[in-house]
Amino acid sequence: MPIRVAAPAPRGRELVDRNGRVLARFSEGQREGHPLADLLEPADGVEEGTLVAAVARELRGWILAAAPGLAGRLIADGARPVRHAHVMRLELPVAQDPAAPVPTGVRIEPLGDRTAQELAPAFMAAYPPGHLDFRPGEDELPVAVRSLETVVADPELWPVLPCSRVALDAEGDVIGAAVIVENPPQPPFGGPWVAELFRMPGHRGVGAALLRSALEAASADGLATVELAVTEGNGARGLYEAFGFRVVVSTMSVLLADR
Repeated sequence: MPIRVAAPAPRGRELVDRNGRVLARFSEGQREGHPLADLLEPADGVEEGTLVAAVARELRGWILAAAPGLAGRLIADGARPVRHAHVMRLELPVAQDPAAPVPTGVRIEPLGDRTAQELAPAFMAAYPPGHLDFRPGEDELPVAVRSLETVVADPELWPVLPCSRVALDAEGDVIGAAVIVENPPQPPFGGPWVAELFRMPGHRGVGAALLRSALEAASADGLATVELAVTEGNGARGLYEAFGFRVVVSTMSVLLADR
């Protein structure tokens, strides 16, 4: 078997060669309809060329997330780039205190039991086609709702934490949200995690106000750290850095050729 379960290992899965030698370790999941080899790390002593050949052979049709150097080799070998992202961590309480007043006419309150259906219109407006974080189909309401349901409607997988916040306009309509969940793995890529932070265009300052309110609540709740992922080139990284978030891991996701 090229892949075997390795429950005691932090990554949970091992890629092995035909002699049983461990080549890499990763977490297995699903992303965009493909099996996912997440956080793939080479085993000690494995040459990159050997691993590239094994991955291309054994993980055909998978999405793989790994260090940019390895992902670049896979892209040169025919894989399609999916996302280049950075995991950022903030130690709580917040040491830096950037000005983030709540804009006039906006109120921010706990997310509570608001549904994916209620959040979806603002989510769609925040990530239109052409946005770095737009995913195919999410400009259609049913698809956007299903995407959000994986975050806000699956308490066994992603328990939504009480520090999550929602922004409402003067009419009470949702214009943004900060959804913080308990991500099962250990940090990095685990623990309290900003799963979603978005706001509708035309509401400048709402994203920063949402984040500040959520982080203040997280500190009051006794959380020690909060993490998130930001796509390379997304201007939101500047906002996160202003609050004190720092990059701890960079990864690149690729779709391996199904040949």
